[in-house]
Amino acid sequence: MKRFPIRTAVLALVGTLATGSLVACADANSGPWSPGAGKLFARSEQACTDSDEASRTLSAEGTIEDAVVVTPDPYASDVACRTLMYGGTAADAAAAAQFTLGLTEPQSSGPGGGAVAVYYDAATEDLRTWNASVPAPRKLDSRNRTGVPKTATLMHTMQEKYGSLEFEEVLTPVADLGDEGFQVSPRFAGALDRRMDVITDLPWPEVSPTELPEPGDTVTNPEYAEYLRTLEIPDRIRSEAALCVDYRDREVCGSSSPGTGMMVVGEALGILDNIDPDDMGGDPSHVVTEAQRLALANGNTWMQDPKVDPELAKAYVDTLVTDPGHLKRQAERVDPDATLGHIEPNQINRTDGTYLRNREEGTSQITVRDGEGSIASITTTLSQHFGSGEMQDGYFLNNSLRNFSISSTETNQRAAGVRPKTSMTPLVVFDDGEPTLALGSAGGSQIPSYLIKTIVGMLDQGLSARDAVDAENYGAIGRDETFTEVDGGGSTSSLSVISVAGGTVYGEADERSDGSARSAVLTP
Repeated sequence: MKRFPIRTAVLALVGTLATGSLVACADANSGPWSPGAGKLFARSEQACTDSDEASRTLSAEGTIEDAVVVTPDPYASDVACRTLMYGGTAADAAAAAQFTLGLTEPQSSGPGGGAVAVYYDAATEDLRTWNASVPAPRKLDSRNRTGVPKTATLMHTMQEKYGSLEFEEVLTPVADLGDEGFQVSPRFAGALDRRMDVITDLPWPEVSPTELPEPGDTVTNPEYAEYLRTLEIPDRIRSEAALCVDYRDREVCGSSSPGTGMMVVGEALGILDNIDPDDMGGDPSHVVTEAQRLALANGNTWMQDPKVDPELAKAYVDTLVTDPGHLKRQAERVDPDATLGHIEPNQINRTDGTYLRNREEGTSQITVRDGEGSIASITTTLSQHFGSGEMQDGYFLNNSLRNFSISSTETNQRAAGVRPKTSMTPLVVFDDGEPTLALGSAGGSQIPSYLIKTIVGMLDQGLSARDAVDAENYGAIGRDETFTEVDGGGSTSSLSVISVAGGTVYGEADERSDGSARSAVLTP
């Protein structure tokens, strides 16, 4: 197991920001919405410039003079981009994006849910992670599926430590947007139509149960705007050292919590690292899927909050996720020309565990790189679309406690203060000590598959970030369940990727969703 901090040189890059799917932020007084009187948008006449017109060069100090943000939602990307232009850090921009997603993408995330985050601070060359999944409340009720919300606390914790703006400055433009209105996306409209049977209250004055919005309709959320203007968060969340696994001479880093999707990604990549890329053939999907099945057999058996059983959690990471001998033996089980039969999970300390398939769907992803080279990769969730369906202060509460196991003989059991396991897996990848890739995705239980596909595409197949994101999604969602998406059909992915290659920074959003990548031109 490898843990940060790592020693690395200052990230210094020369080149122009790749156009790809990257869309420039509009002038400060134009765009998908009118920014209102928020201080953030009064700084300059032009907040973010078209990426194909702006040249990025090194300053005298050798630091890069551009910044990139990728989210599943154009509004969130726009607000975050303008936050960077105003002088905000990756932490400021990530907070702005997340609170915007709570407004414009309320089906997938918001203050009422949980999150997992990774943050690389360029100033200290340190990488920290947070598992802000929702814990079960102290007063247990088996009928209650709502955990204690932690997303807002996480964003404030990160912004307070790494941000350069006042928290109020970050929230004001989002509150303005809530009052002035935004256009409903197709994903928002579709999810609302499918989940109206569980939604108990509607925060949009323009919407009623008998008159749901169509894509492109404008709605407001004044209750959410008021919540942001009066928000005070006394609590903080402790950070942890990152877990990094080797893959093709890189370090793939994510949450060290044994209850997150990093466990599946880490073991699967560790297996694949023992297989020569040439042995995968022209199409690596079969070999990659088999490695995921092996990792999921263990992940869906042993993943849990370490608070439940610290010794068992440590043994899972040390003997299965990161142990070189185990990973080599797992790789030897993978046959490029045949499919493994039914897979049993490996024992820990000569003890069997009980397999239970994990199911999630309502997730979102934010990936940001600021002008100093600091990086935020954050995955957030309500568990299902609109979570429990219960609304508070203009946002929806999660139903993440459904991710606990039911049987008393299984790991991942529900208890007061314990967090259920989650597939959320925000990542930062390092090459010779320098962060060259940051990524994450929505997609619930398929998140690990989306990320592994992208990493294998870039590092084994030599694909660009754009082509790796666009490539067909495939993989495993259980030890005996696999999938291949054809032409994006049925995709739940919303990959948000920032990569560095050949002196160029690329921001790539998933075209299967409403994803949006924006760049900000920063001057010394």
